[in-house]
Amino acid sequence: MSFQKILRHFLQANPSAIGAVFVDREGESVDFWTERVFDIGHDGLRAIGAYQSIYVAQLERICRKVSAGAAERLVIDFEHATVITWHLKDEYYLVVIADHNANEETLLKRLRTCRDRIAQEL
Repeated sequence: MSFQKILRHFLQANPSAIGAVFVDREGESVDFWTERVFDIGHDGLRAIGAYQSIYVAQLERICRKVSAGAAERLVIDFEHATVITWHLKDEYYLVVIADHNANEETLLKRLRTCRDRIAQEL
């Protein structure tokens, strides 16, 4: 199964999710999908993925410095959106942008399944 197909399936099952991008450690988009292209646009989605990789790199440096262990995911709540970045494996990350009123527990549960499917394909 292709990465894009996995992302598309996740977004179609989660109406509160705006877009998803699968990025590498350098912030390059491996693949992405959005059902609501007019809300975010392809370039916007890729840019968010790139910035999230910068935030995760900083977070990882802090975690190492304070011996906190590896961060599994980063959730940032904004006024109009929530951005979740979840470590996959081998320096790859899954970034999901959702409406600010999304049920975070449900989203994370479904996101875990999406994450596991992508990790199996790596």
